[in-house]
Amino acid sequence: MSKDVGIGGRIRELRESQKLSRPEMAIRLGMTKHQRLADVENGRQRPPTDLLQKIVEIFHVRAEWLMEGKLPILKTEPEQSFEDTLGTLRNATDSVENLAISDERKRQVRDIIFGVTSGATELIEQAFRAYPPLASDDLVIVPRYDVKGSAGSGCQVETDRIVEHIAFSQSFIRDILRIQSKYLAIIEVTGNSMEPTLSSGEQVLIDLRLDRFVDDAVYVIQQDGHLRIKRVQIRMDGTVLIKSDSDHYEDEVYSREVAERFHVVGTVLPFKVGRFKL
Repeated sequence: MSKDVGIGGRIRELRESQKLSRPEMAIRLGMTKHQRLADVENGRQRPPTDLLQKIVEIFHVRAEWLMEGKLPILKTEPEQSFEDTLGTLRNATDSVENLAISDERKRQVRDIIFGVTSGATELIEQAFRAYPPLASDDLVIVPRYDVKGSAGSGCQVETDRIVEHIAFSQSFIRDILRIQSKYLAIIEVTGNSMEPTLSSGEQVLIDLRLDRFVDDAVYVIQQDGHLRIKRVQIRMDGTVLIKSDSDHYEDEVYSREVAERFHVVGTVLPFKVGRFKL
């Protein structure tokens, strides 16, 4: 078995595999001084969490490899695709907020963005037909992704295609959820570990704003290539308890260091959208 080179050594191996100099990689990571990167690679400085997160996101490496040297090195294509699409949608919808147009026009632009991203030409046509405003009752739309969050042992992420958009009233989004629609997504639940709270086949609203464990809540987590919906409890000692609402499943306990390597997609909002017909 080869000697473990540590996190710094793996960062150096990654840089060399990408054929990047230290200054070049430092720029990619937003670091102002490449000497800091040299200190990390040589083990003189422990890399901060935000630097590790940037490496994982920018170079699509698995956190398990970066932290512990566990193979494989790279994330699977479905994992990369899911993260890239969510990031693209966040950036695109964020940019719409800066436009000097009415809220109705902003919703229309978002419809077009969603349509282009998903390939749903009918949504684009609908957005153009809706000029002037889309509807008298001030509707907003939320994308539903063709992914399933497992309320069980874990569901492999196979695709992240937007399959439809579901309309909600602006007052519900603004006054009840108190969140901007650009931070919302809808996915399907599969499995029975979260019953009776969540049942297999239901659609749930996801708040995409959180990307780490902050408070006790029901989270959507990418863990070891699987998408899971679980209740998370943060203990006083920093350990994280992942729980199922069903009594038939045992609790899982993770150290703070291990839990920080999970990719948090968002939190499940306490409003069910509906149930798919089987």
